[in-house]
Parts: sequence; C-alpha cells; structure tokens
Amino acid sequence: PISSEKMLLIVFPLLIILIGAIGYFMIKRALSQVDLICDEVENISNGKDLSKRLSLPKAKDELYELSEKFNEMFERLEFSFEKERQFTSDVSHELRTPVAVIISQCEYLLENENLSAEDKEEIAVILRQAKRMSKLTNEMLMIARNEQGEQYLMEKLDFGLLKKCIQMETERSGCTRVRFTKPDKDGNVKQYIEKQDSRDIELKDLSGMESLAKADELMQQWAYETFDGDNIPMCEFIMLKLPEGYNGFFLHMDHRLIDSCGLVVMIEDLFQLYTHYRYGTACPQELVDFETVLKKDLAKAGNEKRFAKDKKFWDDQLDALGEPLYSDIQGPAVLEEARKRHGNPKLRASDIEMKELFVAVKDYHLEPYATQNLMDFCMNHQLSMTNLLLLGIRTYLSKVNNGQEDITIQNFISRRSTHEEWTSGGSRTIMFPCRTVISPETDFLSAAYEIQNMQNRIYMHSNYDPAFIVDEMRKRYHTPEHTSYESCYLTYQPMPVKVENEMLGTIRQHAKWFANGAATKKMYLTVSHTEDGGMNFSYHYQTAHLEEHDMELLYYYMMRILFKGIAEPDMSIGEIMEQV
Repeated sequence: PISSEKMLLIVFPLLIILIGAIGYFMIKRALSQVDLICDEVENISNGKDLSKRLSLPKAKDELYELSEKFNEMFERLEFSFEKERQFTSDVSHELRTPVAVIISQCEYLLENENLSAEDKEEIAVILRQAKRMSKLTNEMLMIARNEQGEQYLMEKLDFGLLKKCIQMETERSGCTRVRFTKPDKDGNVKQYIEKQDSRDIELKDLSGMESLAKADELMQQWAYETFDGDNIPMCEFIMLKLPEGYNGFFLHMDHRLIDSCGLVVMIEDLFQLYTHYRYGTACPQELVDFETVLKKDLAKAGNEKRFAKDKKFWDDQLDALGEPLYSDIQGPAVLEEARKRHGNPKLRASDIEMKELFVAVKDYHLEPYATQNLMDFCMNHQLSMTNLLLLGIRTYLSKVNNGQEDITIQNFISRRSTHEEWTSGGSRTIMFPCRTVISPETDFLSAAYEIQNMQNRIYMHSNYDPAFIVDEMRKRYHTPEHTSYESCYLTYQPMPVKVENEMLGTIRQHAKWFANGAATKKMYLTVSHTEDGGMNFSYHYQTAHLEEHDMELLYYYMMRILFKGIAEPDMSIGEIMEQV
C-alpha cells in the first residue's frame, strides 16, 4: 500500500506542472491580444494614417479599455495634425496672391527708365526676396499636399499634346527660329528670324535602357553634335520616353540663341501651355517679342554718350591697375611656360588652347544644409552668392600662385533686370573680367565686399562689348594673339530647372545640363541649385591640359575656403590660405 506521504510526493509535482501549464496558456492567450494591439499600433505608425483605429476586443476587460484609450489618442493626434496641415495649406494660399502682386509691381517698376540705378538696385533686392518668399510658400503648399496624399498627375504624359505645345513654344519664342547666313566676301555673318518652323518633332523610346544615368550618357553624346551649316535651324526638340518612369523632352540649342535663364523661362512657359490644354488652367501670357527687345538693345549699343561712359569706366580700370597678371589653377608654372614659348620673361598673359578643344565635365553636389549655410551668410551680410563664389575661386588661385594678389576671373552676367528682358528669350549673358587686388591681410568679409563693389560697378556698364576691352589691352600691352589673363570662368545660375506649376508641383522632375563638348575656356564652372535644396558645381575643363583630379582639388579647396571664411569672417585671407 502507498502511504499518504508518498502519494503527496507524486501528486504535488504533477499538480504544479498542471497549474503551470494552465497558467502559461492563460497568459499566452491574454498577451496575444497585447501583441495584436502592438502590431496594429505599429501598422498605423508606419503607414502614417492616423484615421485608422484599433479593433476592440469582445470582452470588455482591461485590454478593451487600453485599446479604447489608444483610439482616443489617435483621434486627438489626427485632429491636431489635420489642423496643422490645413493651416500650412491656408497660409500658403493666402500668401501667394500678395507675394505675386509684389513681384509683378517690382518687375513693372524696373521697366521705368526714369528711376536711378540706386532705386533699381533697391527694387531688385525686394524682387529677389519676394521670389524667395514665393518659392517658400510653394514649397509649404507642396508639403501640405504631399502629407494629404494629393497627386495631380497620375496618367502618362500626353506626347501628342506635348508636341503641340512645343510647336506653339517655337512660335512664341522668336529666338528659337534664328538662323545664320553664309559668311559674305568680308567674312561677315548675318542673323535673321525664320517666320515659321514646320519641322516634325521626333519621339524616341529610351525606356528600355538600364538606368536614367545611362540615358543621360547617351544624351551627352547628342549634345556633342554641332549645328554645322548655313541657313539651318539652330535648335532641336526630341520627345523622350526614359527609364525609371520619366517622360519629357531633350532640347539641343545653340548658345547664340538663348542663355540658361532664358531657357528656364521658356520651359516654364511650355509647361504652362501643357497644363492649360490638359487641365484647363489659365493660359500663360504672351512672351515679349524677341525681335522688339533686340532692336532696343541695338539702339542702346548705338548710344554714343552711353558708349563713351562705358569705355571710360573700363579704360580707368586699366589706368589705375595697369596690365593684369595671369593666374592658373595649376600654379605659376603655366605662365612661366608661356614666357619661354614667346621668349618674353615679362609676359603677363598665357596661351589659349585653340586646337584640342574637347571638354569633359565633373559635377559635385553640395548638400542642402551646407548650401543653406552659404545662403544664410549671404543674406545676413547682404552679399550675392556670385560674389561669394568669386571670392572662393580667387582665394584658391592666389593660394596656388604663391599668394598672388592681382587676380582676374571672367564672370558671366545675364543682363535680365526688366520684365521684357526676362521673357523675350535670346542670349543676354555676357562675360566681363572681375579683377581685384586683395592683400593677404584683408579679412574674409571685407574681401567679399571688395568683390561685390567691383561687380556692382561692372553691372552698371554691362552694355559695353567685352571685345573692346580685349582690343584695348592688346593695343596697350601688345600681348600675343590667342592669349588671355584668365584661366577660370564662372556662371551662377540661381534659377533651378524645375517647373513651378501648381498642377505639376508634387511630381518628380529630372533636369540635366549637358556640355557641348568644345570650348576655348580652360575651366568653366557653372553653379546651380538642385531640387533637394543643394547646389551643383559643374566643372567643364579642357582635357588637353587638365584632368579630373585638378577639378577635385579646386572643389575641395573652394569648399574649405568658403566654409572657413563664413565661420570666421574676421579671419584674414592670408590666414585662411595657410589653414586650408
């Protein structure tokens, strides 16, 4: 017989195991509801959809109350975020109209020829800030729409309509129909405007290519092709189907017909036409006639008093500073070689490459937060980005040329200050030498202001033909043919190639500039803004003398110089050159 003590020793462990098993299954069942709550909360959080709610358990226990409290919290959060989104959207809508009025009034005032240069400069400052405000309000509106899940364009691009709009744009933009005659017996070439361009527009399907980058490489090859011939079209549109879902067009255009600012305005006008016919938005206003503005420009150029005033300004620069001195991004050895080649140890200009003109391109992207630091510095100190960039380049040139103080950089000016000039197309970009003599003891901010003062004076005389400046220096200093005092050229493009259109605001866009592959400029830097708020530094360099490594050094030291300078604007240029 089994005693009661032995029976207890057998039953008690079994009882403990049974109780543990029952407890485990009861706890697991209870916690499964907690796991379900966690999963649903995570799904709502990841999906960013605060309109969803947790499913409530059948039993009205503690977990039921917990789920109910979560749902109440989501309801309050949804209401709060919805109010914030609605406020952002409402503010953006309300600000757009007064900002648009400010912009239009400023543009109207700039057309007034009776205003002084100082007044126009003040109005231009207001106009720039108003355009910046307009950009910010559009971005706020876009953010609000994105958060609300709005997308206006869901269907494919209508290529038939796009072709129609491109053909209309060539009618609206007279510069696209400019032709050049065959040189006459004296070598003179005339330009004229064809009344109509009846060519068809080809559609090419590149969507099967490996990537968008590969398609860009192909289009770069297209850009290398030149418009050879007399009395032929100097621009070409090609409609494209591209990889990664992009559709649009490639535009190949001779630089003599339009500059980058004019091109951005023309593309914006083209897409306003597209959205007008596609979605019923307002039809864009007529562009100002290219030929009319061209005749006004020719009349200005023929003004003898204006010409004499401009000539005196440039002659005074040479009288005050004497002959410029060449500075090369590869250092003083380049000028020394030119001196030996010409047998002149005192030569101050260097040779221009005229045979091997192939140009390669290297792009560097500056992050948005870093770009914003540069822009904030410019705004806080009332500097233009162009002048800050010029300071970065000239400091690098001074550094690699043994501290040379006399530095000249060719800077491109768009000459688009009035509404007529902005919307008439054409090539209004012209380059002038920005020459400054800055000692190493000058602090960074003062050096920037020196450059800005020089640029402001140059802008006042920007209707002067730069060829006359070159002729005057040749006459004074007897420099050899095909020589120059500059190795670096700068264009700052503040307008991103992004269609600012309310119907296309939330759609991804891809825009890319392509080099034409040939240039007599040793190094040509184009700085433009990117869609993400950063900046793109595009270095075009002659492969006959420069390599990608030269561009890498230039960009690297430019950034170090600029960010050291804006961090410590009281530091001298000499100290910055030493520390970087």
